[in-house]
Amino acid sequence: MKKALIKAFTCLIPHKKTRRKAKLYLTYLLNKSVISFISRTEAPWVLVSYLFDWASEPRKQKLFQYHSNRWENKELVQSLLKLGYNVDVVFYQNPFFKPQKNYYAVIDSGSHFHFWNLPSTCIKIQYLTSSDPFYQNQRETERCEALNKRRNVHCHPKRLIKNPQALLDSLKAADGAVLVGNKHTLETYPKSLQPKIHLLDLTGSDITHTAKKEHFIPPSEDRGILWLGGAGVILKGLDRLLEVFVKHPEWHLHIAGKIYSEKDFIKAYYQEIHNTPNIHCYGLVASDSDLFRQILSRCVAFVNASASEATSTAAITALNAGLYPIISHDAGVDLPKGKGIYLENCSIDEIEATLKIFFQKDMKEVENDIRFLQHYFTKRYSRENFSKNSFTLLQKLLN
Repeated sequence: MKKALIKAFTCLIPHKKTRRKAKLYLTYLLNKSVISFISRTEAPWVLVSYLFDWASEPRKQKLFQYHSNRWENKELVQSLLKLGYNVDVVFYQNPFFKPQKNYYAVIDSGSHFHFWNLPSTCIKIQYLTSSDPFYQNQRETERCEALNKRRNVHCHPKRLIKNPQALLDSLKAADGAVLVGNKHTLETYPKSLQPKIHLLDLTGSDITHTAKKEHFIPPSEDRGILWLGGAGVILKGLDRLLEVFVKHPEWHLHIAGKIYSEKDFIKAYYQEIHNTPNIHCYGLVASDSDLFRQILSRCVAFVNASASEATSTAAITALNAGLYPIISHDAGVDLPKGKGIYLENCSIDEIEATLKIFFQKDMKEVENDIRFLQHYFTKRYSRENFSKNSFTLLQKLLN
């Protein structure tokens, strides 16, 4: 109801930045600015500046079956409570919040440590969910410029990190940091800051009821490739896949993701998305839905040609679902040696050549690799592991 009210008040504001600021302000007015959780009255307080609404939701809520950051946000709070702290949670993009309590520690996924007036005794932990901000902004800008040049269109970046220097300044001011990425992601950050950054495996979306348990290889006439992703489809390489598949009517591409909100992209690729028989676009699909199960039954592999991630939740979800990986190093996923395929530069030519090689593979070997990878990744990136590893890491950083 509150979200609908905010949308109704702001939908007529024509300027995008003004509309966004109005939404933030109304959200601030209509909601509590802080949610508090108490483990015991006399316990020290920790502030978590990350997501907001999900922290107080019951664990079995359906909303936790979507992007894993909602569940991870809640689990960080639960770990802190188990460690004996009281916890305040604030939305990391709340521009009006200023810490009032004498916090023992602050965990921030925003860019606040260089200007929040925190006491020197407060332990400051930066929570990082992307590659180095300058790296990510450069990579997305390059992808958009290359696309605009190829197609003579005007597509704009969607995942630029605002004020990247502020994030690095905040990281410099932090006592430590948590990065939900791998070594490749870590190495995008300045060398001087890398020693304070600790890696943490995230989780994929909950696909308990939709993952493949058998029949990993569909019939040869319907052996498709999945592209799965969220916002920033150019950053994540969808444009390059479309240009490959339009040349190969014998291959099928299935697109499940939040693409229709990127209207400049839809305009640039209208023909490929809407009028190409071997390209099937479903929009945003719930990972626990019958539709997602049907899409998986028609796919044997997925391609993630991302130019920047921490770790791609979409890639982990697809691996857990039982698909063969063809991914960039920037997806932030460590493939076991000899299992799956890495794209080295994600060029259109490389993606096309790699798919030709993939479709010539012995499908029995592919099936064996998928079984191994599904078992490996569902264990490594499980919610149980995140709970255990985040608890251990927070215990280390807060002592």
